[in-house]
Amino acid sequence: MKKIILSLGLLATIGGVQAQSLTITHIDNSMWGSVETTLMQAEGTIENTNGSAPIAVRVERITIDTVPGTQNYFCWEQCYEPATNVSPTAMTIDPGQRIDQFYADYKPNGFAGVSTLKYCFYDDTNQMDSVCTIVRFTASPLGVQDVFAGNQSGVSESFVIKISPTSTVKFLI
Repeated sequence: MKKIILSLGLLATIGGVQAQSLTITHIDNSMWGSVETTLMQAEGTIENTNGSAPIAVRVERITIDTVPGTQNYFCWEQCYEPATNVSPTAMTIDPGQRIDQFYADYKPNGFAGVSTLKYCFYDDTNQMDSVCTIVRFTASPLGVQDVFAGNQSGVSESFVIKISPTSTVKFLI
């Protein structure tokens, strides 16, 4: 009797497990700009990896932390107003197809600081089949660069110090 119950429990567990059908193949996770920047835009590519059927995909934006006075919105097939947190329409992605029509837009409106937003892409018929990512927007006063955001300041001069054979630190001047 114990073997039967154990077997049924195992089958129920295996039957409830599904492979994830969506993958983020590219996303700009860390964006930097000055407070004077009109618009920062992170771009993303989503792929249907299930191999057998098209998936209708929606996007949900989850605000983790934003700088007061700034604005953010996203585009998925079309751009939505800042008050929209879930795309009203789903975009169909065929098996093996990649869609590069996701944009996370951020307007610092003159305010410095870091805003962190989470974006989740999910199957419209099965929200458990989803993939999420976090995008960090950093707006700094002119001349100040977030070292971890990469060289997006337009500054052309830099120097590199080798700390070890596998590590380097790049300083922007």
